[in-house]
Amino acid sequence: MVKVERRVNENENSEYTLTQKIIKTIFLVLTWAMIGLYTEISGTTQKDLIIKTNSDYELVSRAISGRSFGYFIGSFIGGPLVDKLGNYCDLMIAISLDGAAIATIIAPYSSNVGMLGVLLVIGGTFEGVINIAGQKLILNLWKRKATGPLHILHFGFGMGSFIVPQIANPFLAVLAPSLDITNASSINGTKSPFVIDPVTVTTTTTNNTIAVIFLKESKIESAYLIVSIIVASLSVVFFLYQFFCINFAIVQQSTRMCMFQVK
Repeated sequence: MVKVERRVNENENSEYTLTQKIIKTIFLVLTWAMIGLYTEISGTTQKDLIIKTNSDYELVSRAISGRSFGYFIGSFIGGPLVDKLGNYCDLMIAISLDGAAIATIIAPYSSNVGMLGVLLVIGGTFEGVINIAGQKLILNLWKRKATGPLHILHFGFGMGSFIVPQIANPFLAVLAPSLDITNASSINGTKSPFVIDPVTVTTTTTNNTIAVIFLKESKIESAYLIVSIIVASLSVVFFLYQFFCINFAIVQQSTRMCMFQVK
């Protein structure tokens, strides 16, 4: 009986029609696009994150590199999870997308680099889990023909990486052209009605205080919010796959077991 149940679970995905396989593969490609969105937005908004955390390039770069450490953790955790809970890969992806969306939406509100680094590590961890679970689904879905679909998955990441700068650009801070700040108040001229009023921001370093003038303030919170909503919305699809498809599989399994017992 145990052997029969195991065979049913292994062949569960073979019941998908070709159209259903293609549709699910498209959703998995979109999942990789979501990874590209929420992981690459930190690079696109790096200057603004420096402003938000009142730090420098070196510190923020270290925080962003924490995503790779998170990916290592996610891969380490994801392997055993997928082995033991192979029938719940859709659920793993759904939860990971939601977790990544939450970490992403909080990131621009980080008051220091440490908090930002922790959130990026969390996002990288979910990325690792999604990677393992998603590839498992593709392998189960296409069996021996999985080589092509596996390569297509990574196209999704590139697509997300390409789109995210277009989302973030309208919300980035715009610095004024280089000026001698000490003499800026003595510059005379006629103000054009089309020039945006500059905003002066004072940042304090170890030795001195520097005044920075922005033509437009940073509003990257909106960009991170948009990305988070897009990422979280895709998780609904995998919740549906998990809970609706698993019920369908249980019915099929019961039918097969009855037929086996009759034979």
